[in-house]
Amino acid sequence: MLFRESSRWRSAGRTADWEEYAKFTLKKGLPTDQRPRTLAVENEPHFVDDFDGVIKEGYGKGEKRLIYSGTGVIKVGGSRQLGKINVHEHDAEEADFHYDFVAEGVDPHTESFEVNIANGVLKGRYALLKARGSSRAAWEPWSWKDRPV
Repeated sequence: MLFRESSRWRSAGRTADWEEYAKFTLKKGLPTDQRPRTLAVENEPHFVDDFDGVIKEGYGKGEKRLIYSGTGVIKVGGSRQLGKINVHEHDAEEADFHYDFVAEGVDPHTESFEVNIANGVLKGRYALLKARGSSRAAWEPWSWKDRPV
């Protein structure tokens, strides 16, 4: 589950010899103040490459528009690091319209992590948590009491 603290949201890409990270598809859109939780389904690993354009073939065939490229604090387990984040709007012929999220440092099959984006339209703190008894994850915001001062 993806949980969202505040602000607005949207979402991933591909290219050359870069390391691949976990990519999450958010079919119903990204968390907002009005809808603080949204289902996130892990997809095939992707690069954080600022891709913006048309995918000409395959399941992802269609237009992918980069709506956010920036750096955030990514916490996996007990370690924190700065990492690049890409968020795309993806209008795929077979998969239909959805958002994609990929961040450096989040390896495939990571069950939970936190992201803090300090600026831009996605400014906020997010947590990805695997729902109990499920193979799916969801994004949620931090509760207001957990918000940094």
